[in-house]
Amino acid sequence: MTTKLKNRIFKATAVAVGLVWLGASAPQFAHAAAVDKERSEKFLREAQEFIKKGDGNAAVIQLKNALQSDPGNVTARRLLGEIYLRVGNGPSAEKEFTAAMRRGANDTKIKILLARAYLLQGKNKEALEEVSGDITDEEARPDALIVRGQALLGLRDFEKARTALIDADKLRPEDVRAKIGLAQSYVSQGKIKEGETEIDEALRRKPESVEALVLKGELRRLNKDLDGAVQQFDKAVKVNDKNLLARLGRAASLIDLGKDQDAQADLDVVFRRVPKHPLASYLQALVLAKKKDYAAAQETLQQAGPLLDNHMPSVFLRGAVSYALNQYEQVVSSLERYTQAVPTNARARKLLGATLVRKREAARAIEVLEPLVNDETKDAQLLTLLGSAYMQVGKFNEGTAYFSRASEAAPDVASIRMQQALGSLAQGESDAAVGQLESAINLDPEARQASVLLALVKLRKRDFDGALVAAKRLQEQMKDNPLADNLIGAAHLGKGDRKAARETFEAALRKKSDFHPARMNLAQLDLQEKKVDEAKKHYATIIEED
Repeated sequence: MTTKLKNRIFKATAVAVGLVWLGASAPQFAHAAAVDKERSEKFLREAQEFIKKGDGNAAVIQLKNALQSDPGNVTARRLLGEIYLRVGNGPSAEKEFTAAMRRGANDTKIKILLARAYLLQGKNKEALEEVSGDITDEEARPDALIVRGQALLGLRDFEKARTALIDADKLRPEDVRAKIGLAQSYVSQGKIKEGETEIDEALRRKPESVEALVLKGELRRLNKDLDGAVQQFDKAVKVNDKNLLARLGRAASLIDLGKDQDAQADLDVVFRRVPKHPLASYLQALVLAKKKDYAAAQETLQQAGPLLDNHMPSVFLRGAVSYALNQYEQVVSSLERYTQAVPTNARARKLLGATLVRKREAARAIEVLEPLVNDETKDAQLLTLLGSAYMQVGKFNEGTAYFSRASEAAPDVASIRMQQALGSLAQGESDAAVGQLESAINLDPEARQASVLLALVKLRKRDFDGALVAAKRLQEQMKDNPLADNLIGAAHLGKGDRKAARETFEAALRKKSDFHPARMNLAQLDLQEKKVDEAKKHYATIIEED
């Protein structure tokens, strides 16, 4: 299985397995002065009526009232825990089920409910302990096997997980949760085709299973069928418009399709339900980063807090956003973590390597980038980065070799030619550098850095006519920039035309009065012409300004 596929699987399972974070546990209530069982039962009956009407919020309020009146009302605790399970609030569900068990509710079904609460929190070992023994209750046995399979899946014991889920499917084929679990087990191992076969069977049995539709959508995303993924998520939202996973999956697919505005509508729904939902925060930051609003993207990731610390796509995005904001320490911190977790991701390594080059930590950059390179590598960007790193550590032969390979890999990229020229200059090969710079300018007439460097090289080689041509080309590109005038003046000076040199140095100062290189050149001219007082004035002006 390729690294790219593993990364996509990671993103898929992040949605499909269920990253639904809700608030903290239910608040603690003061003990009532006296137990009122009759009043508690009244509140319980009202809660049950609200549940029938589909009003879960009102039911929760009445169940809490029931428990205030009688903390020992096991039925109310159990029902409240089941509501918490349905909305994905594992900690609160665990609290209610354990409280009910302390008060005597120790049947198999409540153990299964407690195990499901553990699963929501990633407590797979604890969940497995609750359903590990022999289940004699025939009615509850399929539920126990499904939970056992899900816990084993979380522990990455795929074979035992599948055994439990297959047994559950045989006992209760109309319950598609077993098929969904089987599909997840295959997807987690990169067996996409097998996973899709299982999920298709689940949808054949129950076409309106939201969980199956969500996983089907994620499998379509893995197969790069983004339109097909959106169709599946559309169906899931139509069945249950409050399902966060369906909306998050659809938002992710729409972002991949470039339909950020449509994705934003789904993200807004999620944020109204769960204001700092971590996965929604990641997707929101992705949208903001695409708009180049890097500061807002960074703030959005920070607001999610530590819940995204182990979500590798978020760790990578933090690094990329920090790079755009020139926050290089944060880039290194994020991308070193990411590359340790996903060591073969070339994008992350290149971004980390580029950051280290900018920080002038070239030796570390080489360690990061070298594992990506072999004799067949044609990635010009990677080769150029390595060339720059080797130049920084003074290994000019290696640096020049990488620049040459980069130039061969991308012969039409002017910036690579310029980097190659820098390597040649470092080795004293001025003639080669001139050819490479002229090639860069031919490839991109607007390559100003190449024009500047070419003029300087020509001046150093005392090719003043060539320097004049290069500098005048630069002057056409940068009409308001005094740099070109200064280079033209230097070329005239080299040719012995003091008058023309003085005129162009003065022209440079008219464009920018504090352009010190031109004023320094005028002072040198004055000294050569024995105009010492004039030279002093120029130097005094420079000192006054800087």
